[in-house]
Amino acid sequence: PSAAMSSGSSHTAACLAAIKAESPRIYASTKELVAALEGRGLDAATAQWLAMTTVKEGAGARLAYDCDAVHQLYESYVATDLRDAAARLDASNRLGLVVAGAADHVPKPGAPGDLGLAHTHVLAGAGHNVHVDKLPELLELLLGPGDYAA
Repeated sequence: PSAAMSSGSSHTAACLAAIKAESPRIYASTKELVAALEGRGLDAATAQWLAMTTVKEGAGARLAYDCDAVHQLYESYVATDLRDAAARLDASNRLGLVVAGAADHVPKPGAPGDLGLAHTHVLAGAGHNVHVDKLPELLELLLGPGDYAA
């Protein structure tokens, strides 16, 4: 796994553990579920995000995750290394990577976590949802110069 993947793996493991521990319980409110997730060490934003995926259960709600499927998906993700395929596509000008400049981890060229792709573009100020935060800049990267202002 890349350095970027490894840096997030402890947070992911904490999320997976919290989901597995709290999935069987039924909560009277989302607020109660968020508090339980925070009690398992998750930050408020992550707990609130996870609590958006619930199903009604009687008068309450429970997390709607298939824990075994989520765990298998994560293990498959961590075990899959597509860097060689990415390098081949990059060399043939068929791949570009757009990095959210406001992300927690933005690798510098040549530093650990850098994929070494020639067509890597960092959009300064863009968060996780690059297409929302910097749509005109993203469209210019993808389509070329133009007037993409909303």
